[in-house]
Amino acid sequence: MDKYLYMNKRLVYVIVCNKAVESSQRLKPLATFTRIQTI
Repeated sequence: MDKYLYMNKRLVYVIVCNKAVESSQRLKPLATFTRIQTI
C-alpha cells in the first residue's frame, strides 16, 4: 500500500511538472508577442 501511495505521489508530481512546462511553453510566445506589441 505504501508503495502504491508513493507511485501515486510520483505520478501526480510528473503530471504537475508536465503541466507547468506546457503552460510555460504556451506563455513564452505570448510574452514575446506582447513585447513586440509594446515596442
